[in-house]
Amino acid sequence: MKPKSLAQWFREFRRHGVSRASRMSDKTVETSDQITENFFQRIDLGEAAPVVARLQDMHFFTKEGYLVQGHRADWAGVDDRIAVFAARLIEALRRKGMPFYVHCALRSKMAQDDVFAKGFSKVRWPKGKHNQGFAVDIVHSHFHWELSRGEWNMVGRLGKNVARAMGLKVAWGGDWSFWDPAHWQLSDSGPPVPLQDIGRRTPRWILRHVSL
Repeated sequence: MKPKSLAQWFREFRRHGVSRASRMSDKTVETSDQITENFFQRIDLGEAAPVVARLQDMHFFTKEGYLVQGHRADWAGVDDRIAVFAARLIEALRRKGMPFYVHCALRSKMAQDDVFAKGFSKVRWPKGKHNQGFAVDIVHSHFHWELSRGEWNMVGRLGKNVARAMGLKVAWGGDWSFWDPAHWQLSDSGPPVPLQDIGRRTPRWILRHVSL
């Protein structure tokens, strides 16, 4: 079965609700869906409901701005493990109606020099994980970095569940004393396994075309 487009997904959401609209035959997306459902079943929904509600925006998935955000990150030379992890986490969040995007994957020398000068990074180029293709920054489509601790912790727990299901060791910046909750990186990088000629692609494209 051919995966649904965003427009098809939204039409089914309006008719049947998010659970049916989100059904897809893509095996990696189904795995992401199971992770999301299991995660929300394990936590107190009374506590999670207001956290999720503020971050939800079903209509934004069909907007041009969401598609533009999806193409923002440069994936050239990025390790495919962190790319697939990011794509699955964003898909898991999307299935609960929460639009997130990868603000940064590969980071150039100019960009690294800039974030270092502003105090947003503790390392100089080329020592940063973003410079080496082993890290991503994932933020909300509307609020970007301006999430509460509770909201970031929800994203952090879900991201760790995604990584665990993948058998992938990742580090989350929300656990650091230098608090950087948008940041995810491979814990055990090893030799890089870079994506080939990928450039700027959306997480949905990565889900469908990149296999580990």
